[in-house]
Amino acid sequence: MTKLFKMPMRLQFFAEDLGGGGAGADNLQDPPDQNKTFTQEELDQVVADRIARESKKATKAQKDLQAKLDEATAKLDNAGKSKEEQENADLEALKGNLSAKEEELANTKAELEALKQGVPADKFEKVIKLAKLSDEEDIEAAIAGVLEEFPMFKESKEDEKGPYFSKKGNKSKDDKETNAFELVAKKYKK
Repeated sequence: MTKLFKMPMRLQFFAEDLGGGGAGADNLQDPPDQNKTFTQEELDQVVADRIARESKKATKAQKDLQAKLDEATAKLDNAGKSKEEQENADLEALKGNLSAKEEELANTKAELEALKQGVPADKFEKVIKLAKLSDEEDIEAAIAGVLEEFPMFKESKEDEKGPYFSKKGNKSKDDKETNAFELVAKKYKK
């Protein structure tokens, strides 16, 4: 028969250290609360920040996908076309750009001519629309015709000098008009 050796087992050697000096019941107390508590406002802010970050990521991903889709659509459209058809499509696009620029140039010329003929800036649009509706092809003649027919669109000299006041309140031919700015200047000259 063989003899077995018995060794004493030290269970505390295998036990976990709970932070205290020994493995007694005193060490089983709850550790101090190390978790931070948050208020509802702080939680709402954290959630809102997270949603904003995810929204930005989703928007960026959506833009990338849209760009890829547009590129693939253009390739697909061009794949079925011959070189001549592609050039015709490009030519049509350039014609559209040219007509838009010509329209913009015509509007600028009309505004310049209206300014030359004494139309105030706030009445440009009305005069130009009326001039375009007229039968005249020359914009200068058309604007001159509009101003002749509607003299209210021209700047008057009274507008340049400012408001006028009469001495008696009711204006008659004998009353001399006095500019409001002249009245103020006379007051301070004394």
